[in-house]
Amino acid sequence: DRDWQTFISEVGNFSVMMPGLPEEEVETNQTGEMRQYLVSSEDETIAYGVFYYDVGALPRKLSVTEIEELFDASVEGFLEDWEEKNIISENNISLGNVPGRAIEVEGSEGMFKMRLYWAAPRLYMILVGSEQPEEFPMESDRFFDSFEFL
Repeated sequence: DRDWQTFISEVGNFSVMMPGLPEEEVETNQTGEMRQYLVSSEDETIAYGVFYYDVGALPRKLSVTEIEELFDASVEGFLEDWEEKNIISENNISLGNVPGRAIEVEGSEGMFKMRLYWAAPRLYMILVGSEQPEEFPMESDRFFDSFEFL
């Protein structure tokens, strides 16, 4: 089992505990920049990830409804290539004063737990996924609970 360690992203403005040091990928497109920080299990069946998008096109102040729509669109985008999907639970959450949503989904791609946060102008997606639902890591809560903004 790999050692858990605190990973701090100054540019991403967050810290989180992960089972290993994540690989960083940066993509830039018309709407802004997306960064992902990913740690996969050795057999690549389990992944821990923090993704964030700088959404320059949106106004900085969104209404509650607009934030809900942003979360809905993000979840739909994440699930669009799944042949089968079943959203097990979906709840509004917050981290301090940052609005968020917690989602649990199972389907053709496995089982994923996600947390989305809107910290304008940045959308964060924090997730744990397993191709084999029965192997879903019990320590996923440790990962989610350790996430914080700097």
